[in-house]
Amino acid sequence: MITGKLDDGATKSLAASLPWIDACLGWLREQHPWTEETEMVCEGIMVKKVEYGTTSPSTCRFENHDREIDLQFVVEGIEWIEITRPEDLGEGIDRDTGGDVVFYAAPDVPVTRLLLGEGSFAVFFPEDVHRCGASVAADARLRKYVFKISRAAYSL
Repeated sequence: MITGKLDDGATKSLAASLPWIDACLGWLREQHPWTEETEMVCEGIMVKKVEYGTTSPSTCRFENHDREIDLQFVVEGIEWIEITRPEDLGEGIDRDTGGDVVFYAAPDVPVTRLLLGEGSFAVFFPEDVHRCGASVAADARLRKYVFKISRAAYSL
C-alpha cells in the first residue's frame, strides 16, 4: 500500500516518481468535470467516478483484485479504510462476474485502519485486501476517483 496527497506530484515525492502514479496525479490536476462515466487515462489505466454514503464497517465488504492495482483518490468526504492480507482471511467467499474482484468475510484478526480524506490517495496492490466506505463520525457522502491500473501499466 502507498498513500499520498495530490500535491505529491509537484513536490516530486518518491510515490509520484512511479510513472503510473504520476499519470493518475497528472490526470487529477487537469480538473476533469464530475460525470458517472469511466474514462481512459492512458494505456492500461482507467478511472471510475464513485459516489456513495459511508456506513458502519460491518456493512462494508473486504475485497482485493487479481489483475489490477487500485489508486483511490477522495474528492469529497472522509472514510475509514481497513486493510489486511489475503492469508489473514482465508478463501474468498465471492468473486465478481468479470473475475478481478474477490470478496472476503470479515477477519477475526486485527486490521490496519487508514483515514482517507479529501485530496488524499491510497494505492492498493493485489496483496492489500481493503474494506472501504466506513463512516468516521457519522454516515456521510463520499465522492472519489478509483483508478484501475493494469499489471501491464506498471512494473515494480
